[in-house]
Amino acid sequence: MITKFLSALFILLSAMILPSCNNQEDAIYQPIVVTPTNNTIKIKINSKEGGVFNYSQLLADKGISATGSLSKSGLPIDLGHDSMGNTFFTLYPNLPQSSAMINHEKVISYTSSSTAFLRVGNQHFDVKVNWRLAISDKARESKEIFCGGTAIFIENVECNGVKKAVNNSTEELTITFQEKSNGGFELSKIE
Repeated sequence: MITKFLSALFILLSAMILPSCNNQEDAIYQPIVVTPTNNTIKIKINSKEGGVFNYSQLLADKGISATGSLSKSGLPIDLGHDSMGNTFFTLYPNLPQSSAMINHEKVISYTSSSTAFLRVGNQHFDVKVNWRLAISDKARESKEIFCGGTAIFIENVECNGVKKAVNNSTEELTITFQEKSNGGFELSKIE
């Protein structure tokens, strides 16, 4: 009887202690909660023949995917068209961790970063996104960052050593890949 009691007590204590034994890497992803004015990246692909690339087929074959460095989960990638009829993918990278930029409703950093681990075909590309927190004068005066006018936007993007900054907070950057003759892909440009 005592042995069963001690076993049950040991299991109970273990169940209480184990969840508290996590480290920073196991922390739950909690993105910053402000208005994102520019939080997407367009992805264009040029075909090896110079014609129109078959985006739908790549998506159907699951030939494009991305994982967020902060959320450690899949990132949304949508197929879209602009007003000119051009096709592209839209990547939604992780917003920075709230704790990395804000502590008890006080700004501790105006910049932060996240990385999207992008796979196009069999090639892997690390897309590092640097974010900037923009705080309105009203929010600064009130010392309440959630007072209104606080937004986050992509400041610059870096992929395979190529870096491109945005010119204004509403500009959307485009990463262009070139299909190679062997069926692979390579970074062409960021604009």
